[in-house]
Amino acid sequence: MKVFIFGGTTEGRQAAEEYINAGHEVTVSVATEVGAEELKGLPVRTLVGRLDESMMEKEITGYELVIDATHPYAVMATKNIREACVNKEMAYQRIERDLDFNEGLPKKYHLAYSHEEAAAYLSLGAGNILLTTGSKNLVDYRGLAPERLYARVLPTHEALNLCEDGQIPHSHIIAMHGPFSKELNTAMIRQYDIKYLVSKQSGMEGGFFEKSAAADECDIEMVIILAPQ
Repeated sequence: MKVFIFGGTTEGRQAAEEYINAGHEVTVSVATEVGAEELKGLPVRTLVGRLDESMMEKEITGYELVIDATHPYAVMATKNIREACVNKEMAYQRIERDLDFNEGLPKKYHLAYSHEEAAAYLSLGAGNILLTTGSKNLVDYRGLAPERLYARVLPTHEALNLCEDGQIPHSHIIAMHGPFSKELNTAMIRQYDIKYLVSKQSGMEGGFFEKSAAADECDIEMVIILAPQ
């Protein structure tokens, strides 16, 4: 069977491994070179670059199964994948990540439904902010004093450009590839005198619980962007 996986996540690589081990032919589409690096060593055909719906329809032609293993917050990507599969009358599966907090919430936290809401809440307080939600939404925090913001992003040209668009000072850009342990999170919080840690509701695969534990150890508040429903 020919299987097409939209990946770039831990679940995407795991799905690819499972179907390869079962003897199937696998293609994986990822948005960035970082996603492609996660597939090194696997005998898969890899496509790199963001696809719109029409491009997706073209790429999935001839496959028997499409698997959506994109990030839980990649709402538009999931919408386009589903519509492409409907239009091509193809079998579609979505891998859902367990996003339950599972008693892993920190002692101090604030829940927000969007980055804009999180930024509005942070504007009411004082102290440095560690943004661990990626680079795409940094622009939503431009209303805050730039000297308060520290952004942890992937070490890519695209991420660095988005940091500049978000007016993050160069000395406040932490370009690193995870996963991040509780100890490393704790060290960063203390190094940059962080008072608020902003995170997505990203589950175990997204390192949420290591961030939560570090926030507790450093007695700081965690601002959590809830996952889209």
